[in-house]
Amino acid sequence: MVLFALPTGLTTELSKKFLDNGSKIIDFGADFRLNNQQDQEQIYNKKHPNWEMSKEASQGIYYQKSKL
Repeated sequence: MVLFALPTGLTTELSKKFLDNGSKIIDFGADFRLNNQQDQEQIYNKKHPNWEMSKEASQGIYYQKSKL
């Protein structure tokens, strides 16, 4: 598992080699935050470097309170 928290665009560029080696990626940045390309590019004012990769990403965080 590889964690990223980089400026917009860098995670997409750097994560491919890790994904090719079978690693899972968690991105705390914005590269995979939105599931609409037009929204992504308008909000962050730059073209997404690999939208196909973004379409395969899972957005969101699952949280479950522990039962104590």
